[in-house]
Amino acid sequence: MRHWGAQGGKLKHSTRKLLQAAYQLSPDDTRAFIARSAVDFAEDETAWQWWRYLSENAPADTVAFYEMAFSVTGQLCLRGKYNIAKERWLSQLCESEDPQLRARALNLHGLMNIHLSNFETALDYLKKSLAIQQEIGDKAGLCATLFNIGHIHLQNGEVPDALKAWITVYGIAKKIHLAQALQALESLADNLGLPGGLDGWETLAGKLDKPGPPDQP
Repeated sequence: MRHWGAQGGKLKHSTRKLLQAAYQLSPDDTRAFIARSAVDFAEDETAWQWWRYLSENAPADTVAFYEMAFSVTGQLCLRGKYNIAKERWLSQLCESEDPQLRARALNLHGLMNIHLSNFETALDYLKKSLAIQQEIGDKAGLCATLFNIGHIHLQNGEVPDALKAWITVYGIAKKIHLAQALQALESLADNLGLPGGLDGWETLAGKLDKPGPPDQP
């Protein structure tokens, strides 16, 4: 693949022409091929260079390219390629002008750092994500970010703060019927030894409305 990669920081003219021709012929197939190459040859940055070139030269398809990058990030994480995911694929997304996309990328960047045990760095990214999501009213995004923040608090031994974050997630997810977040909380309750699954979170939410921190499970 390196034969088709950038030289001196720039793709060869022949490579650019081939990418343009392939994308004009079949945008979906071209993105799919690049995504597969990015995952199968994770250490090689050629697929990322192709993605960057096409995303910069097909502004009408920016959202499709961003979703592709998020998908590649998820696949790389499943393979334990956290540094490649965050340093290569998430770096540009974290600079997106779209606040919802930027917050989503910052949250994922924080999650990558959690997996790498960089908890302080992770919390910095998650707080940036949280601030954007609060500003734009992205409730589903808030749930994902607060869920991750709760894990950092738990890792740091700050159990009341962890529970408070997760209870907040429960309240939001229950209100907007966010099934994915509720399922994650139900699984988390089992892992924490919290009886009753979602009923356990309902009980803790009731206690949070009263003076004093919620009881620890």
